[in-house]
Amino acid sequence: MAAALLRCQLPKLQARNAAGAKQVRSLNQRLLQLPGLLEQTYNRADMQRLHYSWNMLFIDEKKAGISRAAAVKALQAEGVRTSNFGYTLQHKLPLYSEAKWWHHSPGQLLHGPARGAGARRFLRFQIRLHEHHRGG
Repeated sequence: MAAALLRCQLPKLQARNAAGAKQVRSLNQRLLQLPGLLEQTYNRADMQRLHYSWNMLFIDEKKAGISRAAAVKALQAEGVRTSNFGYTLQHKLPLYSEAKWWHHSPGQLLHGPARGAGARRFLRFQIRLHEHHRGG
């Protein structure tokens, strides 16, 4: 079944990705004019950024002059399908605390004051804009 779906969808993949990247670029060119909103970049001209079903932005609350929650609420009031972005960090899942599954404890590697600080900061300032589909 998976192979049949792949055969149908693969020929359309480049066009679908190009259309999605064009849509993200059009939206971001407008949104990034607002102070404090930033997009994820890779500093590579040959790389197009397109996430599966959302456009990810970051907010610098000092430059924006408002919190992430207030920015999301304002965007929602303007009809933008958006939300705070968040997910459970892998090393916080119960599986990682069960010693019987690990030769070296992931907890020893991933816990501590500095462990995961970048990821926690990343999650605090992310805004997710849901992909927009027109019709069909």
